[in-house]
Amino acid sequence: MDATGCFALQRQNADTPHAILQMALSKEGAIAGSFYNTATEKTRPVHGSVDKQTQRAAWTVGNGAGGKMIMETGVHNLTEAKSQVLFILGRTKARKWILIRMNKPKPETTTSKL
Repeated sequence: MDATGCFALQRQNADTPHAILQMALSKEGAIAGSFYNTATEKTRPVHGSVDKQTQRAAWTVGNGAGGKMIMETGVHNLTEAKSQVLFILGRTKARKWILIRMNKPKPETTTSKL
């Protein structure tokens, strides 16, 4: 099971992703990575952890400036091609977003012209 990778984050009923999430999950359950907002073109750090009993992954986006964003999903969802993530902004706004795993780029092959 590989929960590490890059994901597009898309609002429900949206046509294009709102953000790109790059994250890594350690064997100890620590989450680290970055969150790129496609509208603002700003990147913010991601920090979080996995609750080993419930297998819920939760992480914060940013360092608290400009409002606290929290995301939460099951660890298994991070291994799927497409799933849902709960996006919480502030104390009252919680929305379900779509989490889409991005494929790893294929290695480029070079051809030599001799």
